[in-house]
Amino acid sequence: MKSLPTGLLLTLLAIALPTLAPLSAAPPESADSAGAQLHALFDQEWEYTLRQNPTFASRLGDRRFNHRWPDVSLAAIERRHQHDQEILTKLDAFDTA
Repeated sequence: MKSLPTGLLLTLLAIALPTLAPLSAAPPESADSAGAQLHALFDQEWEYTLRQNPTFASRLGDRRFNHRWPDVSLAAIERRHQHDQEILTKLDAFDTA
């Protein structure tokens, strides 16, 4: 079975998470709370995903990157892998309590 790339997995998680949590059960978050920081990270990763995958962004209707093609060079793949590793480290640092 082929596994999903980490960036795509994070993107799917960012999309699905708000729909899974009931809105009325969550207390309001302050700007510096762990939840707010996690959502900010999801927003940053969404933008990163769109920049790195311009054809995906176009399919979603986001035309900001229509002038670009995806960079599929070995160096770009390595940069994205390194970025994914950094994001996983950031996610591990969140207090799940």
